[in-house]
Amino acid sequence: MLFIPVGLDKSEVRRIPWVSFALIGVNILVFLSLWMSSLQSPVREELSQKSEAVAQYLGQRPYLKVPYELEQYLDAYSRHRLEEARAAASRTRPVDYVVRRQQQTLNDMVLDLFATVRRLPLLKWGYVPGEPQADRLLTCLFVHAGWVHLIGNMLFCSRQVRSSRTSTAGRCFSCFTFPPGWSPRWHTPGRTRAVSRR
Repeated sequence: MLFIPVGLDKSEVRRIPWVSFALIGVNILVFLSLWMSSLQSPVREELSQKSEAVAQYLGQRPYLKVPYELEQYLDAYSRHRLEEARAAASRTRPVDYVVRRQQQTLNDMVLDLFATVRRLPLLKWGYVPGEPQADRLLTCLFVHAGWVHLIGNMLFCSRQVRSSRTSTAGRCFSCFTFPPGWSPRWHTPGRTRAVSRR
């Protein structure tokens, strides 16, 4: 269910919320800048090559365990194809020490793949709970995954302006702005993926 915070009550802004407009403007400018950088980034080609290399390596050795970081991105069709490949390759599985060496190689390839993902301009400024950096707590508040994410957040921001600024007359506005953006970070300490504002 999509909830759009428009026309929910008859609250009225008593003065022009310049700080709120500035926040919305900064978010839009940052998104456009990162989006244009992503389109021109050489990291995209590098990421495509590494993705193909991982898929080819795993396809040739389907008996290997899919690393956790990659497994959560496999759809039902990919999982089905992998199970079929494993059944077909069950008789050609090499000895254990070779499998362990190949598994380590696959794990390293996947870690390198996701390290490359985090170098994408749209993601490099996100906060990674498994690799905490203080400055990312600020930059992640202005990072959005796409147009829908950006527009949705700005709608809620504009709605928040109407409620918070009329009830508090502008006081403690940051108390309503920053904690919601930070809250998802404290619940996923083991994650290694970059996260943006929610």
